Amino acid sequence: MNWNQIVNKVKPYIVKRETPTGSGTGFLCLYNEAKSWCGIATASHVVDYADEWQQPVKIIHQSKDTFFLKEADRVIILDRKTDSAMILFSKPTRSSLPEDLIPI
Repeated sequence: MNWNQIVNKVKPYIVKRETPTGSGTGFLCLYNEAKSWCGIATASHVVDYADEWQQPVKIIHQSKDTFFLKEADRVIILDRKTDSAMILFSKPTRSSLPEDLIPI
């Protein structure tokens, strides 16, 4: 597989996340069995303040679909030692997120 093929394969799984105090990237890495909940892996230093202060998190997909997650609509799991986090939320009914996780 060449570089362009790899980029095109992973692109649908990449998202931008924004909080009132910062932004960064993340990637779709988890679905529950029913695919009603999904998880976005990201850096903890960008979402820890939003988690602590119960601020909203905006997820922007490359398709321009945007999910605005209020504190009650999501769970953030932080691991500050590894600067990693997981944002768990109910998958929107109309979403451009891939139906399946990226095959590895």
